[in-house]
Amino acid sequence: MFAFLITGLGFVSLFFIFNAIDNRRVSNSILLTIGLFILLFGLVSIWALDDLNTKIIYYGFIGARVFVILIGVALILNGLVVIKKEGRTLPNILSLAFGLVLIIFISITFTERFLAAPSIQRIYAAFILIVGYYIFIFFNCFISAMIYQLNRPRLNQDFIIVLGCGLNGDKVTPLLASRLNTAKRFYLKQKHRTTPPLIIVSGGQGPDELVAEATAMKHYLIEQGIPEKHLIIEDKSTTTEENLRFSKKIMDGLKDTYSSIFVTNNYHTFRAGIFAKRVHLDSGGIGAHTAPYYLPTAFVREYIAILMLHKWLHLCVTILLIALLIFA
Repeated sequence: MFAFLITGLGFVSLFFIFNAIDNRRVSNSILLTIGLFILLFGLVSIWALDDLNTKIIYYGFIGARVFVILIGVALILNGLVVIKKEGRTLPNILSLAFGLVLIIFISITFTERFLAAPSIQRIYAAFILIVGYYIFIFFNCFISAMIYQLNRPRLNQDFIIVLGCGLNGDKVTPLLASRLNTAKRFYLKQKHRTTPPLIIVSGGQGPDELVAEATAMKHYLIEQGIPEKHLIIEDKSTTTEENLRFSKKIMDGLKDTYSSIFVTNNYHTFRAGIFAKRVHLDSGGIGAHTAPYYLPTAFVREYIAILMLHKWLHLCVTILLIALLIFA
């Protein structure tokens, strides 16, 4: 029993070590999750030495299932709100769909005793394992994103990169304005303490936009009182990765060594950090405020995007799980 506690503490220690080295890895939160689960298992093993505690644990697991179903219901209700406010598009129904998957998944776990036929049991086991795996990854993506929010960059930056996210004609949207306002606040804080940083507004022109995102972003910041001499336009990028790659090229051309941060919405900072690592940009992120009703849908979208970054790995794991069930 105490071996579980020592092992769990070992995994938690590894989390702190690897997270200090690089906080842009989902594998860090997996170490933390495994460590906490083993610690919990060890504590439960010590506690569940009499029949009363065993019954409490049994009903606790049932309560946990009901709690997950309630989360599923909340996600469905949130999805309906997002659809009402933002429109009926595929990205906007993601939280609703994920809520349905959670409810179906947990509901099926209550029916295990009624599955008699071996073939049905194998299908059931495959469903539980595969869906359980992707829910486990979702949970760890969420934990990684939350931990990344703790990033607090120092007020000694040479550059602030603001990532674009679409316009309303030639005007910034509320989502983009929140990013620009966050960059402005950091700029003013540093200006009052040391030397003001240069702000790189990054974003090209989409097919439904009248101007490049960077142009509209620059005009917005000038209206907010930021001097034009402290603004740099990067108006060629069309993706987050290009935002960061093209901004890095600009910074490399201006200075040999520099420090920088990027600004995006809070739900997007972790994935943007992954892209920063991919383009070899040593830059941390700070997150701008997002309307609370939109956060669940946004996190589900980010989860799917992170899955796609490692799609072959997850596909191989899925195939391996199916193979284990077929040949077991």
